[in-house]
Amino acid sequence: HALQLLLAPRFMTGSNWQSTDVQPGVVALFEKRYNPALRMRYGVMYNQDLFGPMIIPLVDVYYQQADSRWTFSGLLPIKSKISYRVNSNLSVGMQHLGLVTSYPLAAQGAGYMERKSIDLSLFSQYRLARNIHAELKLGYALEREYAQYADDDKLDARIAVIEIGAERTRLNPSVSDGFFGGLRLFYQIVIDKQ
Repeated sequence: HALQLLLAPRFMTGSNWQSTDVQPGVVALFEKRYNPALRMRYGVMYNQDLFGPMIIPLVDVYYQQADSRWTFSGLLPIKSKISYRVNSNLSVGMQHLGLVTSYPLAAQGAGYMERKSIDLSLFSQYRLARNIHAELKLGYALEREYAQYADDDKLDARIAVIEIGAERTRLNPSVSDGFFGGLRLFYQIVIDKQ
């Protein structure tokens, strides 16, 4: 058993860094290891977004049998990943990322942008060198929104995807769902647990 408490503030800014916002946040998780293959954590995340307070109940899961090439990991409902290790350098799989964030807009009095999307994707991750990896991702964004609101147009609260409070007035046209792709290069730090 373990209890993890993480201060998780977000530093959000518009494209030109003229307007910034520090959004205080905290994550609390209680960990239970059921067996060598399954570790779960239960908890909650709080974040003070520009649209108001956001609370998300969390279930963190990591599952892998000792000799299996399959792994499932996820911080539900925010993200999850099913991966298959083809060999020591190549992994493939599918993942989801469901995120709600807000950003201040640069122009004075322009308000804030709220981004919502559920990204479903296939990925291929290849180890180029010892800890350097490249990842190719192709997917589809569902329920995608980039909605602009006035600074004082806020919710009372948001619990996961449920909005509590008065209806807000959107100031821009809606964005449609669609395909996306990405290629990233990253350095992975491996921590050996004794």
